[in-house]
Amino acid sequence: MDIRLIYTDADRVEQGYLKNFNIDVDVAKDKDFEVTVAQDNNILQGGSWWYINNTEYGGIVDNVGVVTSDREIKYTGRNLRGILCDKIIEPPAGTDYKIVSGDAVTVINKLIEVAGLSSIYRMTGESWNVQSFQFNRYVSLYDGICALLSTQNRVLRLAIKDGYVTMSSAVPYDYTEDKDCMRSDINYNITQVKNGYNHLICLGQGELKDRQVLHLYVDKVGNITDTQTYKGLEERTAIYDYSSAANIDELRTGGIARIQELNVDSLDMTLPDMSMQIGDITGGTEKITGATVKKQITNIIAKIDDNSIDIEYSVS
Repeated sequence: MDIRLIYTDADRVEQGYLKNFNIDVDVAKDKDFEVTVAQDNNILQGGSWWYINNTEYGGIVDNVGVVTSDREIKYTGRNLRGILCDKIIEPPAGTDYKIVSGDAVTVINKLIEVAGLSSIYRMTGESWNVQSFQFNRYVSLYDGICALLSTQNRVLRLAIKDGYVTMSSAVPYDYTEDKDCMRSDINYNITQVKNGYNHLICLGQGELKDRQVLHLYVDKVGNITDTQTYKGLEERTAIYDYSSAANIDELRTGGIARIQELNVDSLDMTLPDMSMQIGDITGGTEKITGATVKKQITNIIAKIDDNSIDIEYSVS
């Protein structure tokens, strides 16, 4: 397979195809990349873009490094998601929060416009009516958009073509419903939490006796409530320090996320390339113990050269 990797100058004017390269792209965790070429192939510059049409593999060069011992040039920078992370959704002057309503696609495109990215990024595809959505204070544009999409159980998709990034949303695909997910070339290690934390003491604003304190409990079916179920030896308690929480509701939201994180089952998988995307669901059942775990794809590492794209998936 011949990989046609387009590169531009600092003004995003296409210059041609990059040859003889190796690229590592961290899609959704670090949201960055590293392009390695030989010194005599030094044709990118700070501000250059590179991309593979109709994929989300691409980004902007922020740094140019020379490895003299290997006679190599390393270009590093932000990928398509990383660029969105460097823009902040600010509360309007005189208000505590940025609150939006209306057509979701229109709302997101307005955020992109305010961030100064509308000449590159555009939200398209299926939409819905946002009754009222409150962004966290000074959240990144990327995290804010993902949070808005999550209210509809949707995840962000990106694809670049000819230097323009199309954004859309999709309901995650559940590969556990697909028989191919159970192929023999999938190996996994499953660890299920059987005696997890069932009591979380959440500490918010204030000092000493005036500090905001919220107790959260997990009941026997896994619901998070304000009523204690487990006591004595069965009670397991952890502390959650969130002194910057704006109010008790924000403290509660953070606490719920924290206790879920503490009790998460683990799933390590070695996966073949199954065309999965960020947010899709995979999993497995271990025949000996019957343990079953379903997890979302949270990151993709793509290793790209002139002839191939190799994919590594991460779940959590």
